[in-house]
Amino acid sequence: IFSDIRDSTMASAFSERITEIQAPVLIVWGQEDRITDPRNSDIFVQQIPDARKVILEGVGHAPMIEVPEESARLFRQFLAESVKTR
Repeated sequence: IFSDIRDSTMASAFSERITEIQAPVLIVWGQEDRITDPRNSDIFVQQIPDARKVILEGVGHAPMIEVPEESARLFRQFLAESVKTR
């Protein structure tokens, strides 16, 4: 997986494709993520139209497992706001 991620061809295709996302997107990232640097969330926000991000302090790579209640609250809130604006 990591060699595919590092492959510039795949990275370029991925970067181009995420700009096509039309659905509301919430990016939830753990500040302590040691697998994927949290700074990468900025790339997603820049590339995906109308994306919103939340960085969770003291959380690693899997917010939905590490802080399930907080993750669920964020997703429910985002979903409710997205439905109102559509």
